[in-house]
Amino acid sequence: MSFEFLVFGFSSWLIYPYVVTSFILCLYIFFLSSIKRHSNLTKSYIWVFDENHFFDETVISNLPSMKEKDLVIEKCAHCGDDCGHNPIVFQEENFCCEGCKTVYEIFHSNDLCDYYTLNDRPGIKTETEKLNEKYAFLDAEEVKQKLLDFTDGTIEKVKFFTPKIHCSSCIWLLENLQKLDQGVSYSTVNFPKKEVIITFNNQKTSLKKLVVLMATIGYEPQINLASKN
Repeated sequence: MSFEFLVFGFSSWLIYPYVVTSFILCLYIFFLSSIKRHSNLTKSYIWVFDENHFFDETVISNLPSMKEKDLVIEKCAHCGDDCGHNPIVFQEENFCCEGCKTVYEIFHSNDLCDYYTLNDRPGIKTETEKLNEKYAFLDAEEVKQKLLDFTDGTIEKVKFFTPKIHCSSCIWLLENLQKLDQGVSYSTVNFPKKEVIITFNNQKTSLKKLVVLMATIGYEPQINLASKN
């Protein structure tokens, strides 16, 4: 074996680990750069809810004008539900639907907004359409006689089971019905039984108007004529 061959073999043996190490290092750098590119791509996306509560994918890098507040889903000032990206705005407050906005307007115009200070967003979401049609049967004299607990021809008293009563805000509001209907003389709540007892003047309001009012503000009474027989 010649001296030159021994030198070449020895040199190759010394260089081989460095070649392998360099190759592994290159693979490692390539792997890291791939992860970084993937990470940047991932961070360029954000998941947000649209008004129908389905997922939308928004590419932030392509929306430089998009502000942080645009990604925030506002809560309804009345019931606390999500308002989506296009809330209904009244008096600088956000609402999820026309029903909640209508109730807030009623409270606002009658100086009853303290209702919202007793609990955080205590309101109950409700549908206000066609309530007059739904409760038209309450104008029938025979129906009124079944529901009334007392009448002297003008002053009448009625008791409603109202299952949606659930907190101090409910009690406060329902015991201030005279501010929403001037025909109401007095109203009181039996919280354990979830009952509202209302004394009213039938020359200024009616049974149907009271029920429609309660349904409008989210406290629709449960009317069972059979139980009054």
